[in-house]
Amino acid sequence: MQRTEKYFEQDAFRTECESVILAAEPDEKTGGGRIALDGTVFYPEGGGQPADRGTLTLPDGTVLRVLDVHEQAGIIWHTVDALPAAAAPGAAVAGCIDWDWRFDKMQQHTGEHILSGILHQMFGAENVGFHVGTEVVRMDTSVPISPEGLRQAELAAQQERNEVKEDEYKRRSSRPDGARGASVFRGGY
Repeated sequence: MQRTEKYFEQDAFRTECESVILAAEPDEKTGGGRIALDGTVFYPEGGGQPADRGTLTLPDGTVLRVLDVHEQAGIIWHTVDALPAAAAPGAAVAGCIDWDWRFDKMQQHTGEHILSGILHQMFGAENVGFHVGTEVVRMDTSVPISPEGLRQAELAAQQERNEVKEDEYKRRSSRPDGARGASVFRGGY
C-alpha cells in the first residue's frame, strides 16, 4: 500500500481534505474500524502530542467520527466509530479535523518547546520526555529543579511566549495576502 501524504506537514492550519480510501479494516469489538487514506490533514499520535480528532464524510453523506489516528510504516490509520459498507477502498472521503482540539495541542506543544529551552538555559536541564494532555503538559527533565527555579522558568517562558506572539503578529500583518506565517515549531504555534 502507498504511504499517506501528510498535508499537515505542509500546512499546520489546513483543516479539511478530499481523499481516497486505500484500506478499511473492521473492529469486531467496537463495531467501528480503521481507515487508511491516500492523504490526510489528521495528525497522528506521536512525539508526545495526541492525535487529531474530527470526521470523515462519505459521498452518501454518512459521517464517521475519527476517534484516534496512528501511523504505521508510513500509512496513517484513522480509527472510526463505524465502518459501513460504503467505506471501502477506492471510495472518496472528505476529512475535517476538530480545529479547537488541534490548535490547543499546537499551543501546548510550542509552550513545551519554549519551556524546554529555558530550562536548558537556566539549569542545563534536558527534556527527556513530555506528554501533551487535555488540561496540562507533563515534562520530564534530566535534573531536578526546585519550586523556586520552576517559578523563575515559568516567568521567563511567559515572557518568551509574549515575544513569539508579537513576532507572529508582525509577520502575519506584513503579508499582503493576509496568509498565516509558518508555524514556530513542527506541530507548534
